[in-house]
Amino acid sequence: MCPCQIFKFSETKIVVGRDSPLKLKMIPIETFEREKLYDFAGKLLNARKAHSVLDVACGDGKGVGIIASALDDITGLDLDQRLIEKARINFLYPNVHFAVGDARKTKFPDAAFDAAVSSHTLEHFYENDQKLFLSEVRRILKPKGCLVLATPDRDVWKLQGIAGMQEDHLRELNRFEAEGLIRECGFEIQEI
Repeated sequence: MCPCQIFKFSETKIVVGRDSPLKLKMIPIETFEREKLYDFAGKLLNARKAHSVLDVACGDGKGVGIIASALDDITGLDLDQRLIEKARINFLYPNVHFAVGDARKTKFPDAAFDAAVSSHTLEHFYENDQKLFLSEVRRILKPKGCLVLATPDRDVWKLQGIAGMQEDHLRELNRFEAEGLIRECGFEIQEI
């Protein structure tokens, strides 16, 4: 593993990868709301020359809309058909596409995307489904692909008194559990 440097912040971790290794970068949720997070992802992926990007669990598509101007082609995927229909109405850009699908088993071919973005998705799955989700993202990324993943750090949320309070969060992870899970799914982590 390469030498590493850790930037310590509070809430959210962003996992950025290119082939393997993945690079872990933590950013504070207080100053980086969803718009800032997607702005960061768009700039990062543009700098990495990612042409085809998948936003996994895109919800209403606002994140897709934020990064669309920085990318050649972006697809938003979500399980909720109503949210995808709303996204299709609100984000009519020529480089934007939306699809209904399960993040754990997409219908995309192997190595279909240069990069994937997923903001606050991992904690909505139980352990086995977290593994399926990460393995599926790995499958659909090109060999030199990049993943940007944000998920809350359970230990930080405990200190703030909010861990486990969102009933749709099925398995919140701390930093070390997230790193272990990511490695288990075939990624190598390099911290920056």
